[in-house]
Amino acid sequence: MLVALVAACLNLAHTPAHAVTPEQITREIMGAPVYVSDGHEVGQVVDVSMSGDGEVDAVRIRTGTFLGFGEQVLTLSRGNFTVLRGAVILDLPAEAMETLRPTPSGTTQDRE
Repeated sequence: MLVALVAACLNLAHTPAHAVTPEQITREIMGAPVYVSDGHEVGQVVDVSMSGDGEVDAVRIRTGTFLGFGEQVLTLSRGNFTVLRGAVILDLPAEAMETLRPTPSGTTQDRE
């Protein structure tokens, strides 16, 4: 049993890694939860913009929903968030979310 487990691990170590396509990244984070740096969930990803080099360039998130009231959609550009497997982590604490306001086009200004 142990020999089979070790053999399986060795096979995995020699299996070439497959590149993740921009489409796969988009599918993985669309609808994903969004967390602030202190761990509170603050929204959900509703759109993803990819750059020409296949990186996530911006995310649009829906925040502040409580029975549909107070909802706003914010767009945050690269450098203001981290994409993790199945989630997006914003580089700001929960209190800072209150200071972000959408512009008429539904985008926000980048943090200073």
